[in-house]
Amino acid sequence: MKSFLPFLIIGLCIGMYFMYISPWVVEIQESRSTNAEYVSILEKAKEVEAKRNEITTKYSSISQENLALIRKVIPDKFDQVIFANDINALAIKNNLEMKSIKDKMSESVDSIDTSQVEKKYKTTTIAFSVSGQYKDFLSFMKEIESSLQLIDVIDLIISFSSPVQSNPNQRIVKNNNEQIGDYSLEVQVYSLQ
Repeated sequence: MKSFLPFLIIGLCIGMYFMYISPWVVEIQESRSTNAEYVSILEKAKEVEAKRNEITTKYSSISQENLALIRKVIPDKFDQVIFANDINALAIKNNLEMKSIKDKMSESVDSIDTSQVEKKYKTTTIAFSVSGQYKDFLSFMKEIESSLQLIDVIDLIISFSSPVQSNPNQRIVKNNNEQIGDYSLEVQVYSLQ
């Protein structure tokens, strides 16, 4: 019996290990892996917080004048009156006469299925027409191209009218830069809302 007792104790120890200790070991290993995931997530959160603080510091260092210029590129909300005034001021500056301006009420031109994708910006289509000399119109278009506000010209129609002759025998000398034309434009402007 004495020789059987050590084997019985060893068997009891092995049974106790598998019944009581082994589940605790598995649970401890799972807790350690979960703890490692949490530590990794906390480190990433600290990195994100440091990056956010860095970006906030950079943003707060931007002057108010520069912020106003940035907001002009893509404004928070599109204001048709301000846009019309800006276009009219450009037309007057370039010796053009503003004929009409209207909103075409378009939301977006993207061919993507927008029901599943959140829109990050809104597009508005505006149609307007101006009248004047061709060289002035070219200057007007260059100013639109170099303006701070993001404007895409999507349609342009140019029409020139023939001058009326009072004397049929009189020869008309045409200079394309002095000929008056009507210019109808359709543009898209962008805003965040």
